[in-house]
Amino acid sequence: ISFKLLLIKRSTRTGDPWSGDIALPGGHIEMNESSKDAAIRETYEEIGLNINSNKFLWLGLLPTRTITKNKRRVVVYPHVFLYLGKNNTITDIDLKL
Repeated sequence: ISFKLLLIKRSTRTGDPWSGDIALPGGHIEMNESSKDAAIRETYEEIGLNINSNKFLWLGLLPTRTITKNKRRVVVYPHVFLYLGKNNTITDIDLKL
């Protein structure tokens, strides 16, 4: 069994302390939204991958972590999804292009 981790490179923006960093897909949790629903929505918005499909199995939430950088604080809710597609490789068909 092999495992792969999906990471993104954040866009470069003035004033963003995490600008250009490698990160998990993510963003703000909307009002009345669970952290899992936010992870699903943000992954789709940022990279066009619908992890709320029958090709993915939600395995759970790892321990949350608070990160502070340049006096800005973010709480990370790392949700784990298992890809059930062929050859364990995400294809262009799985992505919104």
